[in-house]
Amino acid sequence: MIKTQLSVHQNKERKQRGGRKREPDRRLPVRTPLGPSAPSRTALPSSAQSRGEKPADGRTAAAAAARFFRQEPQNSVSNPAEEGGEEEGGAEEEGGRRRGGRRRGGRRRGGRRRRRKEEEKEEKRKEEKKKEKKRKEKRKEEKEEKKKEKKRKEKKKEEKRKEEGQDEKMLLLLLTLQLLLPPVVLVTPKPFKSHFVTRQRFKTQSFQQIPSSDYWDSWGPYGECSRSCGSGVTTRTRRCITSRLEDVLVSETSAASRADGGHNCVGPDKSFRLCNIQECPEGSSDFREDQCSQFDGTDFQGKRYKWLPYYGADNPCELNCSPRGENFFYRHRSAVADGTPCRPGRRDICVDGACKRLGCDNMLESSQQEDPCLQCGGAGQSCYRVHNSFSLQDLQTGYNQMFIIPVGATTISIRETVATRNYLAIKNLRGEYYLNGHWVIDFSRATPIAGTTLYYQRGAEGDNIPESITGRGPTTEPLVVELISQELNQGVEYDYYLPRGRSREGYYWSLGSWSSCSSECGSGYQSRLVFCTIDNEAYPDYLCASLQRPQSNRTCNPHPCPQTRRMAYLYPPQLWKSSERPRAYVLR
Repeated sequence: MIKTQLSVHQNKERKQRGGRKREPDRRLPVRTPLGPSAPSRTALPSSAQSRGEKPADGRTAAAAAARFFRQEPQNSVSNPAEEGGEEEGGAEEEGGRRRGGRRRGGRRRGGRRRRRKEEEKEEKRKEEKKKEKKRKEKRKEEKEEKKKEKKRKEKKKEEKRKEEGQDEKMLLLLLTLQLLLPPVVLVTPKPFKSHFVTRQRFKTQSFQQIPSSDYWDSWGPYGECSRSCGSGVTTRTRRCITSRLEDVLVSETSAASRADGGHNCVGPDKSFRLCNIQECPEGSSDFREDQCSQFDGTDFQGKRYKWLPYYGADNPCELNCSPRGENFFYRHRSAVADGTPCRPGRRDICVDGACKRLGCDNMLESSQQEDPCLQCGGAGQSCYRVHNSFSLQDLQTGYNQMFIIPVGATTISIRETVATRNYLAIKNLRGEYYLNGHWVIDFSRATPIAGTTLYYQRGAEGDNIPESITGRGPTTEPLVVELISQELNQGVEYDYYLPRGRSREGYYWSLGSWSSCSSECGSGYQSRLVFCTIDNEAYPDYLCASLQRPQSNRTCNPHPCPQTRRMAYLYPPQLWKSSERPRAYVLR
């Protein structure tokens, strides 16, 4: 039994050492306490155990095995009565060592698993590094490709510029030659007959029909001004003359137009100039509105409408009008009259169907522009901006006051942030409405309000367009701006400019806009509202009695009306006759 346990123990040690030859055990002997219950014993040598030899002193194999496991000296004396206990102790020690070996083997396997996991993680890191490197290389290649493409485009643009420059130089050279050189005539001489007595002169046989250089005729006079006030436009024209030689002598030329209607003249055939640049009197109607009103009452698809200007079209220089009460607009003309403002509240005007910039020095295509303070060529230093928004959402249905625009405001802009079913309204301090009052909603139009013209713009029925009000200013009275609420307020933004250092203190007179003239000619009259004001509130007029009251009525259009002839037709009295034909009745 003891031999079997020893062989098992030896085989296990060999397996743990990987089959290598067993080295001599150099461990120190385990010292146990000596006493009557634990006598000292010596270990059995492994060589003697392998040969099956017995101890020299006659002790049993079990005692020798016990001494071997406990590593005690050989000269210790054993007790025969304790041999059974020694066998049991050796078995327990053998079992404990087996369990320790299993634990050590488990630890080794756990270490291998950890090493494998670490190796797998390291491999994953390397793979990710490789992928990241590939991505970086790809990005770098894409950037280089983009740079190359950009260089190619720039090179093409440069080549195109060079070609255009060469074309311009060639055109300039041709124009110079055209202006300097006289018309060239090519003549083919006819051979003459020679005689010894007389000689005949050369005669022209034929001409090659080659056009000479075309040239502009002199400018004609300027025509009638397109407007009587407010910066109209007058036009003059010139024509291009093309010269041909057709079956005429060398000294004769004829000027005529080309058969195809074209010409080789370079430059414009029309010239424009501003006229009647003075401001129109207050109360005058909008110029675009006058053009739309020319179609009032005319038959349009079986109906007759009153037409109002529509400002929301793509081309501002087309005459687009919208009929009152309808949700569409119609282009009546491809171009408005010259001098019509392109957009409400701006100085740009339409000339020959195109929008041209009008400088504040009243010159077309001038770089001089007004700043928000209405100073020509200014930098906006004489005024300051007031910008805010009205975003209160807890509103009752109907009219809700948002803010007040004070006197002297310029470059006014009021607009919805999002298109809604709400409407903007304007009234004065006395509660008199100028726009969208008493639930009567106006269409897009220009309205004289507070000494200036405010342009109200909203989409037709069904259009999803935010409402807006713009004006140049300056205002001559405080304006109360309200929101007619029908649904949730999505926000209303507004901004205007006020002059610096010109604050109103104490009572002052507020002035409304002049009404339309009562007559187009022959001295009509106009009126406006004048009332006492302080701190954006209206007060009785006697509080402003110390100040000179402005004029509230005036005459207008004093020029005489054109004379018209009326013709009356007199018919002599005649016997009345029925125009109906006699009817035949059949009696039965």
